[in-house]
Amino acid sequence: MNKIGIGVVVLLVVAACSSTSAETTTTADGGAATTTTAAGVTTTSSATPETTTTTAAPATGGLADCVIGSWELDAANFMDQISESLADSEEPSELVYLGGVYRITADADGTFTDERIDFSFGVETDFGNMELTINHKQVGTYTIDGDTMSTVIPGGQGAPDVQISIDGVPFDPPGGIMPIEAPEASFEAVTPDCGDNTMSVTSEGVTTIWNRVS
Repeated sequence: MNKIGIGVVVLLVVAACSSTSAETTTTADGGAATTTTAAGVTTTSSATPETTTTTAAPATGGLADCVIGSWELDAANFMDQISESLADSEEPSELVYLGGVYRITADADGTFTDERIDFSFGVETDFGNMELTINHKQVGTYTIDGDTMSTVIPGGQGAPDVQISIDGVPFDPPGGIMPIEAPEASFEAVTPDCGDNTMSVTSEGVTTIWNRVS
């Protein structure tokens, strides 16, 4: 197995899959300001302290109905693809899924949760065999347009809890590396292949496979 630098592993843990920010448009009408985000959330504020917030309901039927529910990542397949994507890098390595759950839950109101529960993987580094266990929960919004889906996970929801060991010994990264708060992340107009029991999504050359749990 080829070895990878410890800094690269840490960045893999906390990096968002997409750094594109949600588009925000603000218009003014008399004493009121209306802000609409790419996630389909509209907020109207009057000149008075009263504020009214309205969340647009997602489309119904087809993909919109299919994605509703809880899905868990096929983590072994995902790690294999990440390893393959690193094969041509300066520090190629193999990431191995060890256990835990990466779950997303989409609700009918256009909100979803993104949660990692004791999600663990291992990788051989130049310091030894590293194991990482992640716990983190974020809330975002999604919109459906025909057969495409866009999602936004706002930043400011705290840093992932990442436990690291090297050759079985707990390891604390150097100061300033962790914890790192997850930034805003968005996926623009991806096209999920959604069925009764599985859903696959391809973004930036990596296909994630999700298995329905409810």
